[in-house]
Amino acid sequence: MVNPYIKSFLLDTLLLLPFMLILVFFIFIPFSVSLYYSLSDQSGSSLTLGNFIRIYSDRSYRDAIRNSIVISLESAVLSTLFGSLLAYAFTFLSPTVRDIIRSVLLLPIIYPGLVIAFSLVILFGSSGVVTSMLLKYFGVYLPGIFDVRSYNGLILAYQSFLVGFTSITLSGVFLSLDRSIIEASRSLGADVFQTIFRVVLPIVAPGLIAAFIQAFIIAISGYGTALALVGGGGNLITLRIIMLISDVEYQPHLASALAMNIAIITIPLALVYNRLLKKVVGGVV
Repeated sequence: MVNPYIKSFLLDTLLLLPFMLILVFFIFIPFSVSLYYSLSDQSGSSLTLGNFIRIYSDRSYRDAIRNSIVISLESAVLSTLFGSLLAYAFTFLSPTVRDIIRSVLLLPIIYPGLVIAFSLVILFGSSGVVTSMLLKYFGVYLPGIFDVRSYNGLILAYQSFLVGFTSITLSGVFLSLDRSIIEASRSLGADVFQTIFRVVLPIVAPGLIAAFIQAFIIAISGYGTALALVGGGGNLITLRIIMLISDVEYQPHLASALAMNIAIITIPLALVYNRLLKKVVGGVV
């Protein structure tokens, strides 16, 4: 007769096997290969920091890193702000209405980035629907004020799905917030701003930071939306990586070094994000 502990171990191992295979073949092996390529020369015969030195000494690559970080920071700040307001508004809605709004917010998350970018161009492009209406009825040429096919347009495109992520992430935080604490603060003479900054913010801060980190990681690693909106004219890390592994300019070692820069930025943030999730009241999603 098989020992029940051994039987349980074999069953757990069998259930975990698909996850372990995915972890090995789609995460561990690709990351290891990219790391090796980033630290090896073009021939692959010796280890070197030459790829990183070239990136940090070349202004074009430095600008790509800087642009990606700045755009991701701006996108994360805006989406966390809008997501917080939306998540707070959820607390005043019935569960049915809240679920309907959440379902709508999930739609841009499901859509590919290319579809979102194409929709924005159709609306706000040089010949877009909104652009044509503004020009016809108000004499305002929108691209002269706001060019959707620019970094600002990219930040707008990111909001279409990042706000969904942040609002859903923060909804649990605000729904679990004890309103009696706010009422007690007001009854003791604190004004609205004192209540927000001294009572509410310390409680929801872990959730806000977690939502911000989540939005930043998604934005800095985005590719489809950026390619569709700014295309070859954009200087971002992801766009440069794709260019370096294309037939036009095939340099996989340099592309791997750029990819490692994303890893250097996002892995520590992901670890912080994981720690914050344990502190978020009510959990996430």
